[in-house]
Amino acid sequence: MRRIRTLVLVAGLVVVVTARAGDGAGPQPGGDVFTAIVGTILAGPVPAVHGTDGRHHVVYELVLTNTEAVPATLQAVEVRNRANDARLARFEGDQLLGMLRAMNARPAASLELPANESRVVLLSIAFSSVETVPRLLDHRLDALAAISPAATAPSPISYRLAPLEVPARAAPVLRPPLEGKGWLVVNGCCDGTGAHRGAILANVRSWVGYGAIVRAAAAGRVVASRNDLSDQIPGSRPDPHTITVDNVDGNFVVLDHGGGIYTFYAHFQPKSVKVVRGDRVEAGQELGRLGNTGNTSGPHL
Repeated sequence: MRRIRTLVLVAGLVVVVTARAGDGAGPQPGGDVFTAIVGTILAGPVPAVHGTDGRHHVVYELVLTNTEAVPATLQAVEVRNRANDARLARFEGDQLLGMLRAMNARPAASLELPANESRVVLLSIAFSSVETVPRLLDHRLDALAAISPAATAPSPISYRLAPLEVPARAAPVLRPPLEGKGWLVVNGCCDGTGAHRGAILANVRSWVGYGAIVRAAAAGRVVASRNDLSDQIPGSRPDPHTITVDNVDGNFVVLDHGGGIYTFYAHFQPKSVKVVRGDRVEAGQELGRLGNTGNTSGPHL
């Protein structure tokens, strides 16, 4: 089977997308495939992470871009093992819509992919053991889109795009950043409990987590920190005109663990950060206290 590469200029970046000939909807079976919708993986390669559920998770984002003037509609995204072509997962309908985000990170209103626009698919594939994690993943797209450069209306298309390397190296093991039991992870890996969880309470000290000790997830070196911002009034986000790149994360700490691995802790309580740039910290060492600084509507880490 031959491969073709579609070279696309997206927001000033050159994206190379590989599609396998013979898997597409082109007019000549086994020939080159016209790819109106192209795809790329954000921040690949992506290692598998061993979760507390005992499974190994590969969590990543697939960006789909409609490069043609003809509007498109997504129908299904499949994840396949490149080695044996086995289907690992198929997402369609309401399930696919729930995984779809506009480029401002807000949930997509529909499965439509307008001309010259992009959508992000939030993918999470779980495996029973590290031995069952493939080294290379493939993606198959089913959609209604332009079938040729001269198309004026969408037609059914189906082809491969955006392979993802899953390196064999083990992911780092990190300890929980907050001590004690009863904590709930939201907005985290992998399927989670949804994008928002909260309640209307009187002030920052009404939150059970406010002031909790934040601890380093692993040994490392402090490469950045801030400690001078005040808590926001909870219940709503601050005026967006007051939020900048410098204060969006509130009081924070960034640790470098080596090997290109960093951990980042945001929204600390005012004047609670106990480390500064250049400090060496050990796993479990106190970094500061959970607060409500930066772009936040309620105390959280």
